[in-house]
Amino acid sequence: MKTQTTSAHGDGSTARQWAPLRVLSTRAARTLAYAAAFGALLFGASGCGYQMYTRPGLPAAPVAATDEISLRLLLVGDLGEEVITRTQGWPLLDRLTQDLQSGARTAVVLLGDNVYPAGVPAESDTPEAQAAERIVRAMLAAAAPADDVLFVPGNHDWNDSHPGGLERILAQDALIRRLTEPEDRARLIPSGGCPGPASLDLSPGVRLVAIDTEWLLTAEDPRRKPLGGQTGCVHGPTDAPTPFPDDQLTTEAFYRALEVQLQDVEGRVVMLLAHHPLRSRGPHGGHLGGTWLPFLWPAVKRLFPTPQDFGSDANQRMRARIDEVLGRTDADLIIAAAGHDHNLQLFEASSGAYYLVSGAGSKTSPAGRTPQTLFKHGAHGYMRVDVLVDGNVQLAVVEPGTDRPPLSIRLRRRE
Repeated sequence: MKTQTTSAHGDGSTARQWAPLRVLSTRAARTLAYAAAFGALLFGASGCGYQMYTRPGLPAAPVAATDEISLRLLLVGDLGEEVITRTQGWPLLDRLTQDLQSGARTAVVLLGDNVYPAGVPAESDTPEAQAAERIVRAMLAAAAPADDVLFVPGNHDWNDSHPGGLERILAQDALIRRLTEPEDRARLIPSGGCPGPASLDLSPGVRLVAIDTEWLLTAEDPRRKPLGGQTGCVHGPTDAPTPFPDDQLTTEAFYRALEVQLQDVEGRVVMLLAHHPLRSRGPHGGHLGGTWLPFLWPAVKRLFPTPQDFGSDANQRMRARIDEVLGRTDADLIIAAAGHDHNLQLFEASSGAYYLVSGAGSKTSPAGRTPQTLFKHGAHGYMRVDVLVDGNVQLAVVEPGTDRPPLSIRLRRRE
């Protein structure tokens, strides 16, 4: 392609020197203008990032009385910042402890990124290891009244998705066991760096199924995660697990095992526990709000996606496969719980399944909304699910510093 050489500047040398930059700057300015305009439209359509949104007309449910609750689950993710260990306390942990005084069976589910920034190191005598132990101790102390404490692995627990993650997952597993011996009420689930699915029936009508989504997103490399033969990985009920067929662990074998755990559950509540969400309008789902510039971020994510974000092929494949399996279950009520994005979000899909993001344990980030959004808020908090004696299920959003939940609704069972 020829470069234009004529101009009003004499021999055109200045034009030859600066024309490409002038074109580039013009295109860049145009791109920025379009992006800002699109961002403003998107910002107005999806809601201001940190502000609370509740779908208009959503029926509110009164908070259940203590004697009406048969099982209480507290779901909180991304709690692993060292700020929770400060001497003056962390209000969210105080509120969580209060919510465990229900008289019913209770469980705390930590939805991954349990220890920032890179999980628990294998060496126990380093400042990093000592900080990790303080974080885990703070969580266990707050959850002391709970009957069960379940730690689901997240990407930061896997050494922030870098090599050496398996060693850190094993170290977190060992630390939790050491801090809770001889009791068996706290565990990493799935454990051993394995993907699961690990199922736990907390009551005749409720099944929890935990999976390690970071395992699914990690490259197919046996040096990075258990893979292939002789892994020792199992799946199924935690009290009677089954080795993978022929001792061969593959992604396809995992999805077959997940389908088995979601079969023959008619009339029951099934809750899928993971770190990475299947629905989100937070930063990992492609949304950032607050100023015009972050609206360029989704485009950057599209050009340079990582497995942690919805724009990557690996993340899209994983979400599609899990959704496919969920679509074939006969459960009356499906709740897919996750963290990863540091906010509080609740979606109701056309299938009748509920998807929640509860990743605001120690950090916050903005969130937009979609037609499926029931609630969203960029604030510290967690989700509380109460299974009532009469079989109904209520979900509440709990935020420290508020007397009443900003959201309390009854979840609808599928017909």
